[in-house]
Amino acid sequence: MNSPKSAPELLDMFYLHMRSALLETAAAFDRIQAAEGADAIWRDRRMEKLRQAASCIQNDEPERARRILESLSLEDPSA
Repeated sequence: MNSPKSAPELLDMFYLHMRSALLETAAAFDRIQAAEGADAIWRDRRMEKLRQAASCIQNDEPERARRILESLSLEDPSA
């Protein structure tokens, strides 16, 4: 689906929000890493899923939102 706005217009519209969300996420990772017990938490399945989701942003493949949602889905509730 194409947007009625151009790519530069969309970047202008979303840049500050995207920047803020990325900074907030990075800060949360930093706080977790600096906290007591951080060594064990990095092996937690949820952290693995968050890192996998973040990697979806880095590549040029389309449908990032779908791929992120799929990577964050908890197929095993006990995991």
